[in-house]
Amino acid sequence: IRHTWATANNNLFLWRFDKWDGQCPQYNGERQALCAVGLSMAKPRIFVEAIRHVLILATPVEVRSCASELSI
Repeated sequence: IRHTWATANNNLFLWRFDKWDGQCPQYNGERQALCAVGLSMAKPRIFVEAIRHVLILATPVEVRSCASELSI
């Protein structure tokens, strides 16, 4: 999928590993430290058509899904 991720406490960083485009989007919407990250295909007709993937973020107290428009 040409992207990789890293976490530092409650911050998630995403970037392309096949070429560096100078961008490293950051997500820091969690209060707790992130302990797991996953990616799933979006179920058809649940989100708008542009959403193809759902990012799953887990902390010690909750699991959250975030719709993603990243071109993977």
